[in-house]
Amino acid sequence: MRFTLPVWLLVVTGVLLGAQWVQPSPQDIHTFYHWMQMAQERGLLHVYDWSAEEALQRYQDFAPNYPPFIFILYPFAYLLMKLQCWPSWPSFGANLFFRVPILVGHLLVCFALKQFIPQVNNQKTYNLWLFLLVLNPALLIGGPIWGQLNFLLWGVIALACFYWQKDHPNRAGFFTAIGALIKPQFIMFLPLLGTLLLSERKPGKAARCVFSFFATLCCFCLPFLLSSGLDCLTHGYIRVSGGQYALADIGYNFWWVLIKGLGISTGDTLFLGLPTRTIALLFPNVLLAMLSVVFIFFPGRGHWISFGTFSLLLLFCFLPGMNAHCLILGVSFLCLQTVFSPSLLPSALILSFVQILNLAYNALFTPHTRFYFSLPPWVGKAIGILSFFLILSAALIILLHAFRKPMNKS
Repeated sequence: MRFTLPVWLLVVTGVLLGAQWVQPSPQDIHTFYHWMQMAQERGLLHVYDWSAEEALQRYQDFAPNYPPFIFILYPFAYLLMKLQCWPSWPSFGANLFFRVPILVGHLLVCFALKQFIPQVNNQKTYNLWLFLLVLNPALLIGGPIWGQLNFLLWGVIALACFYWQKDHPNRAGFFTAIGALIKPQFIMFLPLLGTLLLSERKPGKAARCVFSFFATLCCFCLPFLLSSGLDCLTHGYIRVSGGQYALADIGYNFWWVLIKGLGISTGDTLFLGLPTRTIALLFPNVLLAMLSVVFIFFPGRGHWISFGTFSLLLLFCFLPGMNAHCLILGVSFLCLQTVFSPSLLPSALILSFVQILNLAYNALFTPHTRFYFSLPPWVGKAIGILSFFLILSAALIILLHAFRKPMNKS
């Protein structure tokens, strides 16, 4: 089948209509909607001045706690407000305002990555790439349908890694900065990015990448920095790393299994003299640091895509506070890796299905969902425990695959 422009327009229309049917009032888009109104009320450059209490009282919502990338949409919102065409909430128009850019971003990063995929003219490879990265239901549900930016975050970081590999450190730094401006979950990529910077041991190349990163970050954030200081960046990153989440959130990871699946309370329990939360943070990161040493000093033992896939799945499995959407970061890398290594296709399909299950569980807590249904508690727990072990098994398979059959680094 040839994917011509009319076919792509049909696909895009189908996704948007399906999104409206599945999630007519997604929580994240509702939050973005209110952020645009906050920017209108006090001015764009003072949007981060809203305290959590003020935002809750005025809009019954969170104060802006993402980095400022989302506000590239504000000029369009401002124009619609001035023309008195700003859609109400909930409405199809409000959904389209945010979902169309998210879907466009989804497609753009996929087709930008296409240039790095070998033998893309091979129809079999092309079809596999097309399904796993562009038309994969798990990635579409976790992105434009849910109104989330996670796939866009993953895409620009993947581009940054490819440009680093192809000796374009300035472009690598630019795309890394864009990732840091999209969502604070960017910090999940730090083990991969740090390992790549150290792997070639070329200080000049690393310095150019780091300079490009900070230059892009400063240029984009400068107007916000002059008015709101570092709040434009610190709000989200403190929220993610500051520990206000409970040990188990709504993701099928170890802490979900321990607390919600098995009913074992942790709280501030001490183990070997350390708080449980500290152990939760140390375990996956220490393991990744050890693997980074292997990757850096024995470069023939694996490809950065393998390391990235494993690291993101491991962090999802063991970090506290992971929610359902964070799994998409590891699943996306696995789907990309599958195009290079077709033997991993079963794992990619299984984890794509687990991603859908994870989001379905999340949907039970989303207001106005069309598909709320109640499962017997033991069924829900069994599905969650099984999903966790499937994710962990996939991570181990990827690690073994990397050491047994390393991907070509060229």
